[in-house]
Amino acid sequence: MRNVQDWNKYVDMLGKAVVKKQPAPVAPLNGVNPPPGVGPAREMHSGPVVDVPLHKARGSRKEETREELLRRLVDPTLTLEETACILEVCPTTVRRYTNRGILPHERSPGNQRRFKLSSVLAFKEDKQQRKETGDLSQSDPFQEEQAQEEQAQEE
Repeated sequence: MRNVQDWNKYVDMLGKAVVKKQPAPVAPLNGVNPPPGVGPAREMHSGPVVDVPLHKARGSRKEETREELLRRLVDPTLTLEETACILEVCPTTVRRYTNRGILPHERSPGNQRRFKLSSVLAFKEDKQQRKETGDLSQSDPFQEEQAQEEQAQEE
């Protein structure tokens, strides 16, 4: 295709081929036709057609037992952002909770925090109960440490 007119002719041919449901013509590249089996003219290739997957699956999934499958489906693993959304706090607050030991978590192979849904819901329920009763320091080790330090300073 040397100029815009050639390009427009090629686009018109493609449009007509789509309307007629014919294979689209292959445009010559620098005046040379492509080899058979390349582009839309593949149907004319006389060799065997081999279906090759576009990509291989990454990693092999290990076989899991029925109990492991049920456990994974009933109590899924959550990311930091998903946990923050459930607790209605920002991700930084969730990091603080884990650093203080208030919210249990596990680390992924990439060293990212992962949370079980059951522990997140239990934490949220416990926090709501403490908020309703007005006892916010009961299971917060950080606040307990601060209170102990203040008592030690007063003595």
